[in-house]
Amino acid sequence: MFTSGTTGKPKAVATTHANFLAQLEQLVPIFPIERDETAVSYLPAWHAYGRTLDYFLLFSGVSIFYSTVFGLKNDLTEQKPHVFVSVPLMLDNLHQKAMQAIWKDPEKVQLLDAATQYTKARRVLEGMALDFAVEPPSEQQLKEAEQVVALLEPTVRKGEPLFSQLRESLGFGRLRWAVSGGGSLAPSIDDFYEAVGVPVVVGYGLTETSPVLTVRNLACNVRGTIGPAVPSTEIRIVDPQDHRVELQDGQQGLIMAKGPQVMHGYHNNVQANQKVFPLGQHTGWLDTGDLGWLVPHGVGNSKMGGNVVISGRLGDMIILSGGENIQPQPLEDLLCTSPHIQFAVILGQAKRSLGALIVPSQEALDAVNGDAQSSELRDSIQAEIARTLAQRPVHERVRAFAVLSEPFSVEGGTLTRTMKPRRAVVFSKSSSSRAPSTNVHPMLLPCDWRQSHREYLLLLACTPAAAAAAARAAATACRPPLRGKVYVRYRVPTGGLCNQLNSHVNALSLALGMGADAVVFPYSVYRESFNHTRGGGTWKHASSTTLFDLDATRQELEAWGLEMHVAPLSDQEQVDTPWINCVAADPAMFEKPPGYKFLQANLATLVSKLREEFRKLWAQHGPSTCIVVDAGNAFGALRTNSTGNLTVVAAASLKFAPRLEELASRVAAKIGGPFNGGHLRLEPDMGLDVQAAMLEYMDVMRAVGFKADLPLYFASGLLTYGDRTTFNQVSQQLINASLCSRAVAKEILLPAAEFEGLNSEQSALIDLLVLTRSAALVGHRDSSFSLYVHTF
Repeated sequence: MFTSGTTGKPKAVATTHANFLAQLEQLVPIFPIERDETAVSYLPAWHAYGRTLDYFLLFSGVSIFYSTVFGLKNDLTEQKPHVFVSVPLMLDNLHQKAMQAIWKDPEKVQLLDAATQYTKARRVLEGMALDFAVEPPSEQQLKEAEQVVALLEPTVRKGEPLFSQLRESLGFGRLRWAVSGGGSLAPSIDDFYEAVGVPVVVGYGLTETSPVLTVRNLACNVRGTIGPAVPSTEIRIVDPQDHRVELQDGQQGLIMAKGPQVMHGYHNNVQANQKVFPLGQHTGWLDTGDLGWLVPHGVGNSKMGGNVVISGRLGDMIILSGGENIQPQPLEDLLCTSPHIQFAVILGQAKRSLGALIVPSQEALDAVNGDAQSSELRDSIQAEIARTLAQRPVHERVRAFAVLSEPFSVEGGTLTRTMKPRRAVVFSKSSSSRAPSTNVHPMLLPCDWRQSHREYLLLLACTPAAAAAAARAAATACRPPLRGKVYVRYRVPTGGLCNQLNSHVNALSLALGMGADAVVFPYSVYRESFNHTRGGGTWKHASSTTLFDLDATRQELEAWGLEMHVAPLSDQEQVDTPWINCVAADPAMFEKPPGYKFLQANLATLVSKLREEFRKLWAQHGPSTCIVVDAGNAFGALRTNSTGNLTVVAAASLKFAPRLEELASRVAAKIGGPFNGGHLRLEPDMGLDVQAAMLEYMDVMRAVGFKADLPLYFASGLLTYGDRTTFNQVSQQLINASLCSRAVAKEILLPAAEFEGLNSEQSALIDLLVLTRSAALVGHRDSSFSLYVHTF
């Protein structure tokens, strides 16, 4: 039997009858199965994984239905197996099929989200959360997990009919267990199957080990691990530079294995045997070539001790020019969770940043009529790259990519028999065609706040320097070509520095993101506020806090390849600009999405919609027409609000200001335990009847289950405006109604000096970060602020 050749030339493995027999004896106690049950098998028998599966099923006496990759989905629904053994790619494909139905219904999305959060909280309570493998959870974290479980359990019960229907649709209605092996299973896919009640375990091994070395078991199925060693198998983690030095549990090193299923050696390959048995072939200790660590025993209530966590392959390590060591496999797994990406191969050895070779999914290709090099496909893939890697450190984000026109295949030599890319073959083929383009736009981070909100630039929490840094990051992108001229019209706000910063970066990110030709500054509305000289002189805001100087801004834009023009706001006024026949892109084409859809409202979506509109306008008015896009109207269509256009103003390299993060953490710590949260819009500029509003708030709080056993942290705007009297009245009203033990706000918990120098929007962001820690929240369905907190 030959190795897959993932990292080089396949080698002949001398696997014996004794190896396979030992493997069966190891697996039978782990996987319960009855003789009257059914299994579906589609893995090739000439691969160690498929061969051992067939032996196991035959040994167990079950009925085996043989399927193919192409007919698998139908065969699963027809046969309804009790047992299913697969590679990760097929489990991912089935997951995507299920999600196509779920995303159409917001209630189903909410039920799945609730089930996912519920299962994650259960892991903490049951001692099976990998985040606490080395350090146990604190009392506070355990209490929070208990509250999440109690809060979401009714919702999860409500969702069980949906999950049962979903399992049936996948063919898993009577499934007892499924195994994923032959590659790594992405965490999001693992979480999905656990949430919907499909018992999936993950195994690990090599052709050289017949193949299973470790596998998770149903009794202690620790997500994120590859399970403990199977019976009569030893696993050691050693120093990669000295295989004789065994590392402590919790330390990452090279995985070595020994057991009766391990091969005797490679056939007629002395050099390879010396490498794979570094301590001597007689010792039986095999160098797997993989990096990982062992979960320590005895950490808090952990049941995870002895499980193995794999972190990558030693030979695949990428070292950037800055010295950062990066394992590509976890990043490739994340990229492949996108429905637009079938395969991804990371590269970047000795480069300043990472690149990726992308094979688009068939679904993504169908959407562009099979054109792998279409600008629409590139736009969607660059947005997906940014989304899937948004939580990774900056140096682990892909800055360049190429879309490959030729799909990977076993026949073409780019895939192994278990559907894993052969890196060496992929690199050699791609290098002869083209290098990745630098077309990943840092501004095009989509707003999946559930996974990546810490990585988003919130300009209101930053300084003018942050805006400049964001613009510089955007300037490094290659702008996709447009067929005609497009200008971005820019409304300079007079509402203060924060609003100016937001509008500035909104306009720049939109212009750079879609490849516009110019940014247009209107002056007619602001004649009273600005001193303007048409001959290219000065243009200064009356406010001393203004960010803008006309000459400096012009130089800034020209450095990015953008022209700057000054024009009236209305096309009916005299136009002192070089274009004619201007057409304003209609902002009405963007309907404000319902709350549950705002997560898809990102800059990439906006650019894509604008491009569609451009094509229509050029077809109607001619390709010489210059199209003017009003940045404010376009961004307003993406459900933004006065708190900084948080949905769309983003850059890859900037985060929440550390000061706001630190203040929010201190506020939460001062509360001293679990608390409920409220976003109560009672500030004076809302023009509300406070008492009438409070009656509605209190009704909702009762319905949600607020009681007198927890304090309430609420963001109301009252203390921002200095209205402590109303705040105290409202607080007492809530206490008297037994809806909280006490009402608190950041201004009460910390001295005023702590917030010195912060503006009202920055203050609101502290509230947002505190409220994300609340056990339950009452807010506004139509408020972006409340939606951010809820989604966090």
